[in-house]
Amino acid sequence: MQLLLVKVLLSTALVAAATLVQRHYGHRASGFLVGLPITTAPYLLLVAIQHGSQFTIQSAQGVLQGQIALVLFLISYARAPVSWPWWLTLSSSTSLCLLATILISKHLFPPLLTIGVLVLFWWATLRLWPTTSAERAQVVQARWELPTRLLVTLLILVGLTQIAPHLGASLAGGLATLPVISIVLCAATHRSFGPSGPLQFLRGLLLSLPGATSFALTVALLGPVINRYLALGFALIITLAVAGWQGRHLWQGKRERIRSA
Repeated sequence: MQLLLVKVLLSTALVAAATLVQRHYGHRASGFLVGLPITTAPYLLLVAIQHGSQFTIQSAQGVLQGQIALVLFLISYARAPVSWPWWLTLSSSTSLCLLATILISKHLFPPLLTIGVLVLFWWATLRLWPTTSAERAQVVQARWELPTRLLVTLLILVGLTQIAPHLGASLAGGLATLPVISIVLCAATHRSFGPSGPLQFLRGLLLSLPGATSFALTVALLGPVINRYLALGFALIITLAVAGWQGRHLWQGKRERIRSA
């Protein structure tokens, strides 16, 4: 119950923050925020407190493997035909992501093998990413946009949590790594701003993945050799360094695009 409460509270708070960031700084900055381990880090900390080192390490490995399915969601959404309506693009990409999470969650692979595959997928996705036009500095949203996003996120999270125990361990594990926040925000952005909006949003999310990945990888590698809380602390420091470096380059690039627009 505590894990569910933490996940729901953090997820809805992140949706609210990402929506406000999107409104004032654009789609890409919002996607970058969503890609950070804002919900993953507290979740792994709570797992460490309640279930001990071994379960924490396994959970970190599961989060790391789930990043592969997330990358598949990103590239499938980005490369979908522009003529498709938003619901068809979203449903096809989400189905691929769900299938990937189910298959991946059947086994826990060595972290270094997982990171090697993930880096390859990440590099290929960057190369295959479609060209988009420069985005506006600010995004105009309807007043009902934020409460609708919060409500949809809450309903999906609670619904998945309720049905997961009845679907078996493998499928439940797949559902646990499903990128609910990214799916909700991507759908809302596409419906409101057309296909260029979610491409900018997902591009920002893609650029922030090294930060989220470094957190899970550090916990998975250091967990077996040092205290689990120290592993989480080191993971946080590394993640902040990586995210800060990438965020600085993202912001510099954004200012250059605004000046040239």
